[in-house]
Amino acid sequence: MHVPLFLSKTADRRIEVNHQVISLRIRWEDLPIIRGGDEKGLSDEDYTALRDNLVLVDLPPLGEREKFYPHDDLIGTVDDLAVLTRFGITPHVSRVRGIFQESLRNIGVPDPEPKQQQVVNITIPNAALFSVQTLQVLENDCTDYVQNWLDKGWRIVAVCPPNDCRRPTFILGHADRNPEKP
Repeated sequence: MHVPLFLSKTADRRIEVNHQVISLRIRWEDLPIIRGGDEKGLSDEDYTALRDNLVLVDLPPLGEREKFYPHDDLIGTVDDLAVLTRFGITPHVSRVRGIFQESLRNIGVPDPEPKQQQVVNITIPNAALFSVQTLQVLENDCTDYVQNWLDKGWRIVAVCPPNDCRRPTFILGHADRNPEKP
């Protein structure tokens, strides 16, 4: 059952929202179109028509439009985007932060079309360290000797820079409890 979302734009005017709610950011280049007053700006009639056709976006009244400054994103619908575009305003569009599609569905806003699969990659940093069962410290050993350990299945967990010796200290790890040592 579809239950439309009703929002009150003004006290005496209720509107029905049947589309995805989106965030619209007015670009600086489009401000002269809204504010008017020059050749790029909308006439008073066009501005009134723009304001009347918008569903959720609330622009200032005609007498205050030259002071319009969109310091935040505007909340609107796909219809609002179409109206703004028809009047030559091309806002940047994104989803509303903090509103998930499940919560929108609960209040009657339909899913955006087309539905797409979500791909999620979860990374656990240093997951290989969970498999280390045995540690071995090699202090001041030559690289050939360290390579013998690596050939037996040991892996380098850390390399400590040398303080008073020529060679670094290697901390090696192995997944077995009783691994073979060279």
